[in-house]
Amino acid sequence: MNILKKVSIVIISILLVFLISFVLLLLANGGDILALFLNKSLLPPGYNKTNTFLINNLDDLSFISKELSEMDYNHIRIINASLYGEEISYMEVKQNDSSYETVPIPDNLINSIKILFKNGIQLIVYNEGNLNFVLWQTMNESRGIKYGTEPYGEQLIDVKPLSNNNWYYYVHNYEKAKELYPERFK
Repeated sequence: MNILKKVSIVIISILLVFLISFVLLLLANGGDILALFLNKSLLPPGYNKTNTFLINNLDDLSFISKELSEMDYNHIRIINASLYGEEISYMEVKQNDSSYETVPIPDNLINSIKILFKNGIQLIVYNEGNLNFVLWQTMNESRGIKYGTEPYGEQLIDVKPLSNNNWYYYVHNYEKAKELYPERFK
């Protein structure tokens, strides 16, 4: 076998390994190619990793929780726009049954939000007294930290209290919830 054939076989083998790895990563993320690039980790965070995140970021998480809960909105969404190359400067807010509107993030919150986004938070959602900090998500599943009363929802498949009062680890997955708890969907 000549040297050109050997080099070609090695190159093709390496490309096949990369292709198979990429396909396996897609399968692990439910086919969501965007999730491969938006999540800081390809593996979803478990309870221990989430609890460590809470401990390391408790000051910023608590400050944001307090400030958002004191605003005159029932619903607030802050998306990590830096994932899309945009500046983090706005939030979507809603009062009761009105539609969402875009307003600037208050200056006193910008730095804490940027720190949390830099450390892995993808989305912050305030909904009538409860806060949800999304750490990891695909089209089918999200995981993160909830603050407030113990969360309950038909699509939650795992909820555990974290090391600080009123902070909870959660796993949200509609398809798995339908399989595990069909009585919730009747």
